[in-house]
Amino acid sequence: RVSHARRAAAQLCALWLTWAPIPLVTVVVQGGPNTLTTVVSSVVTNCPVLLVKESGGVAQMIADLVEPLLAEAEQLPQYDEGGARSRRVKQRLVDFRKEGHLRHWPDTEKIISQLTSIAERFHLIVIFSTQDARCAELWAQAPLASFNPQTRAPLASSDP
Repeated sequence: RVSHARRAAAQLCALWLTWAPIPLVTVVVQGGPNTLTTVVSSVVTNCPVLLVKESGGVAQMIADLVEPLLAEAEQLPQYDEGGARSRRVKQRLVDFRKEGHLRHWPDTEKIISQLTSIAERFHLIVIFSTQDARCAELWAQAPLASFNPQTRAPLASSDP
């Protein structure tokens, strides 16, 4: 039984969150099968994901999958008119599998299903390299940063 005070507090919190939503971001360094599940959960709820590639594990695997899509993002339609974007994502998944990225993973079909969910929402993925000076900036700004998933860039404090 929920007390009246607890119910009122929950309603107040819910109301406050509609006025001032808390930005969320998922940061992935290395990771295994559970991390892959977390990334899928993030992207299906439109939560941006920051990957540190070269850290290994799932972070590297997703970076290898998504980087070619991000490089081509300008040429791909934002909305899937005519299915061009979907065809490119499917082709990238076929190529990714042929490249041997999944050879050490059990239950490949489940992994492909999860990677498909991620690849379809590649615009939510931001990749940092351990070789890039921006990676140091990530750690300095990550607790305070919010990312625009359309431009894959940090929002300025004056942005809405």
